[in-house]
Amino acid sequence: MALGKKTGGRKKGTPNRNTRAIVERLQQEHPNYCPLSELARIANDEATPIELRVQCHKTIAAHTIPKINAITAHEFDVRNGLADDPYSELFVV
Repeated sequence: MALGKKTGGRKKGTPNRNTRAIVERLQQEHPNYCPLSELARIANDEATPIELRVQCHKTIAAHTIPKINAITAHEFDVRNGLADDPYSELFVV
């Protein structure tokens, strides 16, 4: 790196040659394949064991729902009006 800055190469998020080749081959051999759709199909099949159904739902959720950040008990109390925020007067505009 030149002075801590990235110069040249792929931009962030651009797949490398191997990943691109795998995706292209998958699209050629299975044009309408979508991994999340397949997981949803498996998760909603009553014949699928419950443990596998739960795992499918967890995997789908990880790709579709933002993760919730952990908060402290005090932050919870402040957000729900159960405690005063000692820092609130610092941010009065």
